[in-house]
Amino acid sequence: LCDVSRSLGANSDAWKRVVAISDLFIESVKSMIRIEYGKLDEMSQSAKENGVRDGKREAQKLQAFDSFCWFDDFLPAKDKFVANCSIGFAHSYADRVSYVRKEALESLRQIQDSTCESASAASNLKIILQEMREISHLAPVLKDVKGLTNIETGTKTRLQEHIIVLGQAVMNDINDLKSAFDENFQQGIIIAMDRLEHGLSEASALHGLDDDYDAELESVKSRIKSVCDVLIQDIRVLLESKGKYRKKADYLHTIEMFGKYVHVAPLLPLLDTCKSWARDGVALEAKNIEDCVFRTAEWDQIDKLLAQFQEATIIDKFTSDEASSRLRPLMELRKKKEAQV
Repeated sequence: LCDVSRSLGANSDAWKRVVAISDLFIESVKSMIRIEYGKLDEMSQSAKENGVRDGKREAQKLQAFDSFCWFDDFLPAKDKFVANCSIGFAHSYADRVSYVRKEALESLRQIQDSTCESASAASNLKIILQEMREISHLAPVLKDVKGLTNIETGTKTRLQEHIIVLGQAVMNDINDLKSAFDENFQQGIIIAMDRLEHGLSEASALHGLDDDYDAELESVKSRIKSVCDVLIQDIRVLLESKGKYRKKADYLHTIEMFGKYVHVAPLLPLLDTCKSWARDGVALEAKNIEDCVFRTAEWDQIDKLLAQFQEATIIDKFTSDEASSRLRPLMELRKKKEAQV
C-alpha cells in the first residue's frame, strides 16, 4: 500500500485517495502501538521501582511489543519510536536486575556478619530470591544481561555454604554448653548460651527460604536436640542425686537465667521441672537419713550425714524450703533415738 501510494499518489486525484488510506492505516497502527507503549511503560517503571512480580507475563508483553519494531520502517526517521521504546523497556528491567543483585549481596553480607541482625536480612533475601525466580523468565528479552537463566544460583550457593558453616558453629556451641555444664563452668555456660542463642536465632530466620536449606536446618536442629536430651538427663541425675548441693545451687541459679534465651530455653529443662527434681533429691536423702537413724546407733555416722544434709539448705530457694523443713525433725529424731538407747 505504501509502495503504491508513493509511486502513483501524485498522478491524479483518484490516487490521492490511496495515499489518504495509507496514511490513515499507518496512523491507526501507530496509535495502537502507542497505547501498548503506555501500558508497558507503566509496567516497566513499576518493575524498576517495585520489583518484577510476574516475569513470564511481563516477558511475553515485552516480546510482543518488540515484534512491532518492523513498523519503524514505515515512519520518517524523525518519527521512528518502536525500537527505541523497546530498548528503553529493556534498560528499565536491566536496572532492576542490577539492583536486585546488589541487594542480594548486601543481604548475604548481613547474614554472614555476626554483628548484624540476620532476621531482617533473611526476610529481605527471601523476597529477593522470589523476585529472582521471576526475573529468570526475562532472559529471552534481556539478551544483553548475562546469567539471567540461573540468576538465583550464585546467591543460593553462597547461602548454602553459609548454612553449612552455621550448622557446624551451632553444633560446636551446644557441645561447648554441655562441656561447661559438666565442668560446672558458669562463665562458659553463659558464653555458650549467648553464642547458641545467636546461632539458633539466625537459623530460625533462614528457615523457609528454600526446601533444601530447611532440610539442612532441620538436620542441625535434630542433632542439637539429641545433645540437649543428654544434657537434660545429666542435669536430672545431678539434681536427684545425693549431696553436691553447691553444684546443684550453681546449676539452678544458671537455669533460672535461661528464660531470656528465646530459642535455646525450649531445648532445655524448665526451671520448675528442675526445682521438682531437686526437691525430690532432697526428700530422698532425708528419707535415707531417717531410715539410717531407725536402723543403726552409729551416731557419728548419722551426725556426719546430718551435717552434709545441712548444706541442702542452700537450695531452699528452689525447693520451697524442703531441706529446712526436714532438717529439724531429723535432728530431733536423732536426739530422741539416742536418748532411748
